[in-house]
Amino acid sequence: MVNQVLATVTTDQNSKEAIAQALFNKNFPRYQELVAPFKDRAIYPFLERWPRLFGTADEIKNELAQLPIPDVAQPIIKELTALSGFVHRNFPKQQVIIDLSTSVPQKYYTGVIFKGYTSQSSDYVISGGRYDNLLANFQKKAVAAIGLGINVDLLSQLSPLQTSHKNKLVYSDQQHFERALQLIRQHPNYSLAIASNLAGAKKEAQQSQMELIVIGDE
Repeated sequence: MVNQVLATVTTDQNSKEAIAQALFNKNFPRYQELVAPFKDRAIYPFLERWPRLFGTADEIKNELAQLPIPDVAQPIIKELTALSGFVHRNFPKQQVIIDLSTSVPQKYYTGVIFKGYTSQSSDYVISGGRYDNLLANFQKKAVAAIGLGINVDLLSQLSPLQTSHKNKLVYSDQQHFERALQLIRQHPNYSLAIASNLAGAKKEAQQSQMELIVIGDE
């Protein structure tokens, strides 16, 4: 989002890079200095508040209600709030924080990026994002894709040794995902399949020697 918004503010590449760097670093004095020349622009109230636009979905919504949101940013913000709502509905105990001024860890990311934390550590245990154009480097056309990496070493250090045995694997399509989660919460020995389709879930269950329970997509 940062590149798209700054492109509407100035065509000077050096200026855009300097503003973006100050924004990512949360260097408020430097950032305010760099955006000061745009005080006469309608977008300035948004620019001025931008480094502080991070918090829960409701907090972000309340902040943005008082600001002129750039047209290029509106669909991005809408996607982020929808994603936050999905997580909140399905994982109500998990806290979701949105940051509208975070840097992209790798240039190939094309959309939302995310990190997952645990209360036991300040380091993230999960990180990933959308990279629709990445596969085009290896094949003829781009494919919509999203992926993540798990810090297994950190996770193993933080997680106590599990004694319960998982003997049933639950798979569902997106429409019935909430039902699958409810079933898993009710049964400690159930586990959620990570496969993206039924065929993959069957293979996962076979390899894990677990019984597969299918909800939807039958």
